[in-house]
Amino acid sequence: PVLGTNTTVGDFSTVQGGLFNTAPGTFDSIVNGISNDVEGIHDFIGNGQENKILNTVAGESGYNNYHRTILNGYSGYNASVRGGTILNGDANYLEDGAQWSTIINGKENRITGNVYAVAPGTSGGYNLIGNGSLHRIISGTSKSTILNGYHNQIISANTVSILGGQHNSISGESNNSVIVGGKHNLINSPENDPADSTSGVFIGAGYQNQVISGVTSGIVGGHKNYISGATGSFIGGGSSNQITELPSFTTYTKYSSIVGGYSNFIAAGGASNFIGGGGNNDIRTISNSSIVGGVRNKINQDNDE
Repeated sequence: PVLGTNTTVGDFSTVQGGLFNTAPGTFDSIVNGISNDVEGIHDFIGNGQENKILNTVAGESGYNNYHRTILNGYSGYNASVRGGTILNGDANYLEDGAQWSTIINGKENRITGNVYAVAPGTSGGYNLIGNGSLHRIISGTSKSTILNGYHNQIISANTVSILGGQHNSISGESNNSVIVGGKHNLINSPENDPADSTSGVFIGAGYQNQVISGVTSGIVGGHKNYISGATGSFIGGGSSNQITELPSFTTYTKYSSIVGGYSNFIAAGGASNFIGGGGNNDIRTISNSSIVGGVRNKINQDNDE
């Protein structure tokens, strides 16, 4: 290092090389790089430029900031309460509540948590972003993953994953769910009604597919397919197909399937219904019924006693 350019003011801290690096914390280390800054307890920066590991509001409130790492990269920001890691990349952020979370690589990815729930053992933390750009894992999410892609987000959900694609989202209490890929797909659980929880849901790929208030249901692919208020139900593909409840019915539609086609519709609390394909076919207020294909076929009398 150039003499006089690095600053070590913390107890038992060390700066081993580089330029304009500072280590005011305790037992902190900077190996190399330019204009890196580390504070807290047992924090580490390996290399890179303008990376910062900082204390947080939560840390100042009584929870120590410790065991945080930035291995390399540019303009990384690690203000996780404890155990947060950024391995590489450009302008990746770990913020308050992102305890024991990791960003492996990519650009402008962000993991945040609930700053008021950061004590050990509380909600939030243990999240992962693998690569890509502009991903967000926020608002108390825990044990969840965004593997790759562009601008995917997870909000207030637990043990969920988005593996790729772009502009995909899992939000609300949509726990134990997965989006594999595609674009503008959504899994959501409405916040205003805890009874309408969403869990165990799958979207494979496609474009603008949505599962809202569904349990153990899935959409494999297609475009603008929609499941809401359904249990154990399935849409394979096609376009604008729906399995849903109706406002006048209080029970979920159950164990029903639409394989493909367009604008097919199963609704109103029935169970074990099936549409194979075709278009504008409609099954409602009845159970154990099938439409194999064709256009504008309807079964809507409740003969299931």
